[in-house]
Amino acid sequence: APAVAARPEMQGIVRVGELVHALQQGGAKSKRDLADKWTLDPDFLRREITAWLAEPFRRIVLPGGNLWPRMLKEAAAVMVEGGGGGGGGRENAGEERRGKKEKVIEKKKGAMKRRRE
Repeated sequence: APAVAARPEMQGIVRVGELVHALQQGGAKSKRDLADKWTLDPDFLRREITAWLAEPFRRIVLPGGNLWPRMLKEAAAVMVEGGGGGGGGRENAGEERRGKKEKVIEKKKGAMKRRRE
């Protein structure tokens, strides 16, 4: 019922649904997919994540705010490094992952460009 959905305690459920739906629509099924998606579309999930913030803090995430680019940069670093876990003695593992990621991104950008043409 609409009255139940409008109750304040239900707002979290709505936000979760919107976030999950956006992830599904965007094809982000893994951290790698999400990192790739953010590389191609830096505004992906901005609206959904902003909905989780208290009103006074939303302006720093909105376009023109200084927090969103920093959040994307930090998220990308965590995703590339595998969540900050140890490298198991493989010093070059991060570089290898970055090289593969760049190839995937270039491939996706090329495909998107061809679709637009």
